[in-house]
Amino acid sequence: MEVNGENRDSRRVIDPRSGFCSSNSIFYSKRKPLPLPPNHSLDATTFISSRAHHGHIAFIDASTGHQFTYQQLWRSVDSVTSSLSNMGIRKGDVILLLSPNSIYFPVVCLSVMSLGAIITTTNPLNTSGEIAKQIADSKPVLAFTTQQLLSKITQASPSLPIILMDTNNNNNNSSSSSTTTTTLDEMMKKEPELSRVTERVNQNDTATLLYSSGTTGPSKGVVSSHKNLIAMVQVVMARFGKEQETRETFICTVPMFHIYGLAVFAMGLLAMGSTIVVLSKFEMHDMLSWIEKFRATFLPLVPPILVAILNNADAIKRKYDLSSLHTVVSGGAPLSKEVTEGFIEKYPNILLEDENFNEALNVLERIKLDGIQLDVLLFNTFLRQACYKGRIDVIEFIVEFMHQEKVQPDPTTCGYVFSAYVNSSFHNTAVEALQVLSLRMMSVDGNILQERKNFVDEFILDEDLASESHIFKLFEDSEDKVAIGLWNLRWCAMIGFPICESADQSLWAKRLESRFQKRLASGSIIGEQL
Repeated sequence: MEVNGENRDSRRVIDPRSGFCSSNSIFYSKRKPLPLPPNHSLDATTFISSRAHHGHIAFIDASTGHQFTYQQLWRSVDSVTSSLSNMGIRKGDVILLLSPNSIYFPVVCLSVMSLGAIITTTNPLNTSGEIAKQIADSKPVLAFTTQQLLSKITQASPSLPIILMDTNNNNNNSSSSSTTTTTLDEMMKKEPELSRVTERVNQNDTATLLYSSGTTGPSKGVVSSHKNLIAMVQVVMARFGKEQETRETFICTVPMFHIYGLAVFAMGLLAMGSTIVVLSKFEMHDMLSWIEKFRATFLPLVPPILVAILNNADAIKRKYDLSSLHTVVSGGAPLSKEVTEGFIEKYPNILLEDENFNEALNVLERIKLDGIQLDVLLFNTFLRQACYKGRIDVIEFIVEFMHQEKVQPDPTTCGYVFSAYVNSSFHNTAVEALQVLSLRMMSVDGNILQERKNFVDEFILDEDLASESHIFKLFEDSEDKVAIGLWNLRWCAMIGFPICESADQSLWAKRLESRFQKRLASGSIIGEQL
C-alpha cells in the first residue's frame, strides 16, 4: 500500500532484537514471514477451499457418528452462500452465530465470510443480557442458532431474523420464534447459484468480530481481517504440515466460538485435508470413547483435563484403547514437572507437547533464525532455568538439541543436568547422564574412550589416588575439559557404576534421541529449522 507516494514498509524502523517498531508501536515477529497470497482480492473461504490435499472426511459428529465429506462441506458452503445472497446479505453485514460446537458451525462461518459479510460468534453460556449487549454493539442483521438456544436471542433482540441450525427442526415447530425465517438444513439442500450477486472481497476487509471474555472489564469486540485469518491458516499448516501427508484425525475439544477453535478446527485444518471429530460438549468418558472409536491421533487439551487423564491413567488404559493417539497438545497454562513426568511415565507412547514449553524453545529458534551462533553458553542459560524449575523434559530436549547441533557440553552443562536429575530423585539417571555428557565434553562424537583405550585403565579405573593429580598435570593447559571429564568418569567408577565407553551406547542417550526425532516428526517448530 502506498502512503504519500511511499511504501508503508519503508517507514518501518524495527528493532532487530525486540521486533518493536517505534513508528507505529507494533511488535513484529522476528521469524521469517510466511508469504501471503499475492492476490489482494481474496477471501479466507476461497483461500482455504483452494488448497490441494488428499483428505476425504472433513468432520465427524462424535455424538451421532455422522460424517461430512469435503465434497459435501464445500457444496453446503456454496448452497448456504447462495441462500444468504438471495436473502439480501451483502458485504459488510454482520451475522451473529450462537451455537455449541457442531459440524455445521464451520459451514455458517465459511459461507458468511465468502460473501464478505462479517461473522460474530457468542458463547452459548452467555445470558440473554450479555448477548443483548453484543447485539447492540455489533448490530447483526441475521442470526444463526439452535432450538435450545433460540430463547436467548429472542429475549435479547425480539425482532432479529433467525435461522435454525438443527437438522431435525422445521419452521412449523411449535417452539420456533416468529422471527425464524428458515433452517440451515433447507439452505444446504438448495442448488448453489453460480450467477448470484457477488462483491469483491479484499484481504484487508473485516471477516470476523469476536468478543473477549471480559476478564479485565466489559467484553470487547476484536476485529480480524481476511488477511489475518489467511495468516492464521498458514500458521496452522506450518505447525501441522507433516500431518497433511498422513491424514491425521483431530479431536476438537475447544469451543469454535473462540479464535483458537475457529482458526484451527473450523478453518486451518480444513486447508490440510484433516479429519476433525467434533464434540458438542466435553465429557471425559465420551472423549476417550471417541478417541478409540474414530482412531483419533491428535488431542488438544487444557491442563485440568490432562491432570484428570494422568490421575486415572491405570483405569483409563484398562478400559479404553488409545493406541491410535500419538500426540497430546496442552496449552492455556504451564504444566508442572510432576504432571509432565507423570504423563510421560504413564503414557510413554504418546508425545506430550506443552505449548508453554514450545514458547521457550521458540526463543532458541528465533536466535537461530537471526543468525546468532548457538554456543554452550547460550544453551546453559536455558538449562539453568530448566534446572531451577525442575523441567526434566526441557533439559532432555536441549541436551539432544546441543548434540544435534554439535555443540559440546562444558562442566556447567554437566552440573545443571546432573543436579536436575538428583533433585528429582533420579539418581541412576543422573550418573548415566553425567557419563554421557562427560564423554561428549571430551570429544564431539563421545567416543574418545574407544579411541584412547589407555584412559580407562590409567585414569578412570586406577585405584592409585595419585591418578587424579596426574590427570590435572597432563591436561591443565590445553585440554581442561578432558581432565574434568576423566574426573567425572573416575568418580562414577568409584561409586560403583560401570563405565560407558561410548555415548552412543547409553540407553539414556538413545531415549533422548528417540524423543527428539518424535518431536521433529510431529512438526516441531524448531525441528523444521534443523
